[in-house]
Amino acid sequence: MSHPDVIRTYGVVEDFNPAKHEAVIRDFLQTLVNQDVCMEVNTSGLTKGDYEVHPDPLILDWASEMGVKLTIGSDSHRPASVGQFFDEVQPMLRQKGFEDLHYFKARQRQRIDMPEKIQR
Repeated sequence: MSHPDVIRTYGVVEDFNPAKHEAVIRDFLQTLVNQDVCMEVNTSGLTKGDYEVHPDPLILDWASEMGVKLTIGSDSHRPASVGQFFDEVQPMLRQKGFEDLHYFKARQRQRIDMPEKIQR
């Protein structure tokens, strides 16, 4: 599942503050937990818009507290951006309490411990 605050990247909403939308975002996160769906953490936001990972770190705090499972992506529309910023983002995810990541192989979710460092 995509990040609930991607709208802030494209200048559609000025000064998007997730705290103002906490109730609806928490409803979204609870639905992810209830349906056992992963939320994507996307590093492409570090190169555009407000230069922040998606979802916002505050949303990641709520997701960690609620037990949301994560997958990670970089919007790799060109080879150079595959895995871009994964090494920089993972310490923040670990600090927020996430211990694992999920990826998909043959449409089956696979769980891995959060690596200390991404191997490329």
